[in-house]
Amino acid sequence: DRIYYAEVVLFGINLLIIVLCWWNNSFSQRLLSVGMVVFTYKAALDPFLPYLMFSKDEGNYHLYLPIILIILISGLILHIVVLVKWINSLRPKTGNGRKSKVKKGSKHLILFPVIFLLTALTTLVIKNGILGDYELVFGVFIITIVYLGLLIGACEFIIAMYCVFRYPSFSVKNFNLK
Repeated sequence: DRIYYAEVVLFGINLLIIVLCWWNNSFSQRLLSVGMVVFTYKAALDPFLPYLMFSKDEGNYHLYLPIILIILISGLILHIVVLVKWINSLRPKTGNGRKSKVKKGSKHLILFPVIFLLTALTTLVIKNGILGDYELVFGVFIITIVYLGLLIGACEFIIAMYCVFRYPSFSVKNFNLK
């Protein structure tokens, strides 16, 4: 039941940020950078609410709640580990100063067909009812992957938020562009 309260609090914070960001100034930019981070956390938690409600409707709430709590806690631990590693990789390295000139290829070209194939397979599995009674478990698996991806992506928003607050050069100077 606490996940419902966390969702309400995150939704309230998002509404408050929308109401407070009507002016073009540095305060609004800072508040919006905080809002990006809060909204990403909210978007990561959103898919779990319907599954908890569906499991409550089916009478399996007591089975799914511990699994979802374990997923949420392990995702939070992964998020913290990735954030710490990302921050440590941004610090300047003190060494002999030699850099490797080997150019790494882009993995995005390979990643697009894989994502397309997985999306097509997921659509076929759900549409044809192949899983039967295990569709809810399959859905939890899918939203877990999305949850972990959003938490890893939130690390970039946190670093951007830190830069907006810490370094004045990241702040937009001229808000009245025409």
